[in-house]
Amino acid sequence: MKLRILSALSGRIQIRYHMTGLTESEVHDYISKQLAYVGEEKIIFSADAVKLIAKTSQGNLRMMNTLCRGALLDAATREEQVVDTSHGERAWMEVNG
Repeated sequence: MKLRILSALSGRIQIRYHMTGLTESEVHDYISKQLAYVGEEKIIFSADAVKLIAKTSQGNLRMMNTLCRGALLDAATREEQVVDTSHGERAWMEVNG
């Protein structure tokens, strides 16, 4: 928006808001609620995996969803029942190449 070519568009925006990321406890709650929404009642993400996801995503919802999906897929392909930090780290490496 700071580019000169976008100045007309920037001038039309009347309200600006900066959204901060979720805290670690909010990330935990978000993951739990998303799992409950799809009917999963068991604890799938270890506490350390939640910490890693919160730290690497900086509480950004889109990045959290990407990391959780990647970690879940990694755990599933390895036929493991709980997502731990190793799954989260591999998901992070996949996202950041």
